[in-house]
Amino acid sequence: MSGLLVLWGLACSSAPSTKADLDVLCDEARTVKTQIISGEGAYATVSPEVRAALFTRQMEARLGSSPIRMAWDVAAPAPGEQRYVLIQAMAKKEGVPDWDCPALQEVLGSFP
Repeated sequence: MSGLLVLWGLACSSAPSTKADLDVLCDEARTVKTQIISGEGAYATVSPEVRAALFTRQMEARLGSSPIRMAWDVAAPAPGEQRYVLIQAMAKKEGVPDWDCPALQEVLGSFP
């Protein structure tokens, strides 16, 4: 895991939009949860593998080439729960030490 953190550090640079980009991740995770609970929407009836691919495509589209997007790409090979830990570590490194998103933690934990 420390190797991923090193790569993560290289991929990310401080940016004023870090908090906003982290919130994009959290907002999309809330969307996933809402759709699963309601049974409606693109995330509702697909397998965890397809859900993870859909989520990643949304992050690619919504985050563009931001440092958070690059960090997301670096963390992609990690298991879901470790991805969340890596995102929190990056948030702290980028000056958002108290960032937390229970919805993202839950959603990433459900990804393969």
